[in-house]
Amino acid sequence: MLHADKDRLIHDFITLAKIDAVSKNERAIADAVTEMLRNIGFTVTEDETASSIGGTAGNIYAVLHGNNPAARPILFSAHLDTVQPGIGKQPLISENHQLITSNGSTIVGADDVCGIVEILEGIRLVLGLGGQHGDIEVLFTVSEENYGLGAKHFDYERLGSRDVYVLDMSGSVGKAANAAPSIISFSAVIRGRASHAGFKPEGGINAVAAAADAISRIPQGRISETATFNIGTISGGTADNIVPAECRITGECRSLNHDEALEIISHAEQTFRTAAAQIGAELTFDSEIKIQAYRTPTDSDVCRDFVSACESLGLTGTIVQTLGGSDNNVFARCGLNGIVLSCGMFNTHSTEEYARIDDMAAGAELVAALIAQRSRTARRSEYDNE
Repeated sequence: MLHADKDRLIHDFITLAKIDAVSKNERAIADAVTEMLRNIGFTVTEDETASSIGGTAGNIYAVLHGNNPAARPILFSAHLDTVQPGIGKQPLISENHQLITSNGSTIVGADDVCGIVEILEGIRLVLGLGGQHGDIEVLFTVSEENYGLGAKHFDYERLGSRDVYVLDMSGSVGKAANAAPSIISFSAVIRGRASHAGFKPEGGINAVAAAADAISRIPQGRISETATFNIGTISGGTADNIVPAECRITGECRSLNHDEALEIISHAEQTFRTAAAQIGAELTFDSEIKIQAYRTPTDSDVCRDFVSACESLGLTGTIVQTLGGSDNNVFARCGLNGIVLSCGMFNTHSTEEYARIDDMAAGAELVAALIAQRSRTARRSEYDNE
């Protein structure tokens, strides 16, 4: 097997990481990856998601037809957008030539430039070997950081593959997540009555007090082996000498079990409602399912091929579950079988983010191994049926 070209990986990473690509503003990076894909030999199209979400670019879908009719198609995916602070990124190579970091004022964009460049380099390796392969599909989505918004607008009938490898998880290459949570956000607004806190405190209904009572009764943090709950923001009141008439609380719940997530949110709503009613206040409570939990069976082809490909490269091939969401939550709801691969990015969503060059090389080689594994598996299945 060929080894990944680290110099080319670094060049591609720095080229893409320098591009400003915060969510809904991915036009420039979409154009750049489109050119890269076409240079490899892909047929590339862009969908109409931009107009649907108010963005500048749509999802990029590309296909490279194979030379092995018996091999099942394979799909790789990564996302084009980044979080803030992501304007004016300046990727830097460390002195030991092992890491790529930012200058400390922004993210570096490893999430998810690592995934993009590993997919591109891995496919180049396959073509360089000149071996047989099935159809290779690539889906680079927009606005993933907005709970998979771009992926929610893609037409999945276009795909030939029902198996997908999503390169979008922190950590060293050789690990993949087959389960991820439902994420449900909520807002609670308690409305009481204002009154002068010095002259007539008994005339007021303290919304902050009701909120505090409710929050003290709701378990937070890691509340089970599969779930977390967090109060993220609290705001209320207008002045020190006025009984606060309103308090707003926002937060989220995550659970690997969707029904559990719904129960946790329901319990939170009832607790806020009871606390408000006890002092004569009113409650407005809203919740939104951002993404829904999935679990891909470990005996599925997508998991088994991952483990086999890792073994061929001397990687661990570990399958885990995660409490982080990705486009794969959307893919699962749309009928795809997928897992999320770690791709050598660390400290994501922070100015301390970095990419490990050796991991990017391993990630590219894993992409190539997965393509080869898919072709071998298909041929074995064909022979077994004779």
